[in-house]
Amino acid sequence: MKRLPKDTWLVIGLLLLLLAMAALAAFWQVQQEADLPPLATFSTRPDGAMALHDWFSELGYATGSQMPGLFQPPAGADLLFILEPTSLFTDEEWQQLDDWVSQGGTLVLVTSTLSALPTLAHYELELRFLTDEDTVPVRADERLASPPLNELHHTAAAQYLVWERQDVTPLLWAGDKPVMVTFPQGTGRVVASLLTYPLTNAGLKEAGNPDLALNLASLAPAGGTIWFDEWHHGLRETAAVQGPGQWLRYTPAGQALLYAAAIIFLGLALRGRRFGRPVPLRRELLRRTPLEHITAIANLNRRAGHRQAVQTHYHQQLKRELGRRYRLDSALPDEEFVQRLTAFNPQRDYNTLAGLLARLQDPNLSENQLIQLAQAVHDQLHERQNGA
Repeated sequence: MKRLPKDTWLVIGLLLLLLAMAALAAFWQVQQEADLPPLATFSTRPDGAMALHDWFSELGYATGSQMPGLFQPPAGADLLFILEPTSLFTDEEWQQLDDWVSQGGTLVLVTSTLSALPTLAHYELELRFLTDEDTVPVRADERLASPPLNELHHTAAAQYLVWERQDVTPLLWAGDKPVMVTFPQGTGRVVASLLTYPLTNAGLKEAGNPDLALNLASLAPAGGTIWFDEWHHGLRETAAVQGPGQWLRYTPAGQALLYAAAIIFLGLALRGRRFGRPVPLRRELLRRTPLEHITAIANLNRRAGHRQAVQTHYHQQLKRELGRRYRLDSALPDEEFVQRLTAFNPQRDYNTLAGLLARLQDPNLSENQLIQLAQAVHDQLHERQNGA
């Protein structure tokens, strides 16, 4: 059986790694969705409140939920929903909330779990359980009349509220037990409700429940600002990102860049890995001799047909060297040049030198004849007669 190459195994390993990471990401996403708190405006589950948030936005209200740094109701908000908080309020947070309500804000607190007992206790309210859980809530006050709200047939109350304070007004009854109440605080108002289902994504599909949501929204002026407390659902923004290090670690774009850099580094590291011992390359250690270089140049000149140029070179070289010795201009015609040169040095053979210059200008020289003339030029230049 033929074994697969190492590169193939590497590709298979990377594909399996990517599949494992994709499966892990899908599992993590499912777990995150399963752990979403009830009545969260970022939840699309049946018990979430994204539909309520988006519906108020479509009705013309300005909506929001982000509180950067710490819990603090926005000063410009008209209505604040605290829907089924999953974490307790600290003393500082209660102080912030009470100050905001006392300055004219309207708070709607909706909760029905035992974990909300400390929150209700802050407003001196207590929770009791109904013996008949099929009791249909009905309107108890004219404040819930826009639009008219009579009975919520698709919502059953399981608890009711009791109190000792004197300023509480029931808004909804379940039989003869209050399930939604309101009371003033400073120049603002607090609404406490035990009916959570009507405001969920699933509950808003039932008849009558949207009317209850509209009545609560009407506590804010038309086009006002409705804020949702997601701080106590665990959605808390950190302080502003400072520097490239925090940008890389805490922003989606930075994390994506780190992930891409890790993948590229892994690919480069695996690509540069050796698959065996290095094979030494064969190197040419022999150098060419000077004669080989001269021969190569000569062959190039022969193939290019540069014989006439070589003749001209030897002709000019002979006149230039002899003229330099006797202070003669090498540009003179050959006959005049030879006459002047032999006048300075009578031992120079006029006919030999004149014939050599004439033959160097012959266009019909053969290769052997050119070699003989080159030797003759060499002899003339190196001839020493009478110190010449």
